[in-house]
Amino acid sequence: MVYPEAFILSDMKKPWIKGYKPAKNIGRNVEIEISNILTEIREENTIDYLPSTRRQSGPSKGPSPRKASYVVEKKHLDLEGYTYITRFGKTDIFKIEYSNNPTKRLGELNKHIPSQEAPQLEKWEMERTHKWSSISKAYKVEQELLKQLAAHRTEGERVQVSPKVLKNAWDICCRKWPDT
Repeated sequence: MVYPEAFILSDMKKPWIKGYKPAKNIGRNVEIEISNILTEIREENTIDYLPSTRRQSGPSKGPSPRKASYVVEKKHLDLEGYTYITRFGKTDIFKIEYSNNPTKRLGELNKHIPSQEAPQLEKWEMERTHKWSSISKAYKVEQELLKQLAAHRTEGERVQVSPKVLKNAWDICCRKWPDT
């Protein structure tokens, strides 16, 4: 079966419900009506931003594109590192990462949440941290955790899992990779 709503959503570059094949043979009036309804629904579910409360910040601090390669010096690999887990508010969405400065990284994660424009949005909070003798060790533990929780991965380093299952995987990894 085919569905005209799926065709309109497809045309609007929006996802449609899986299994509902887009119907292309709809009349112009029906297309306009469905498009208006979908736009109205989208507008009802959009957060109103208050431009007067926006804070201007500087440009992104990411590296500029370059043709030359670069090398990470071994001395940086010998720095102590942390494996840590952040939790998105009170949800069961977690992010597993490694860094030499998890507090700074937490701040960077929360910069991408429009909390000034939409203060009701939740933020990332530190759930667990473990300090290792090297950043390489922290990376290995991060990878092991992500491997153990592969069935719960959603996107990138994020997992959606119960805190109990997460704690169990964390404890196993910390025991498996003792810091000597």
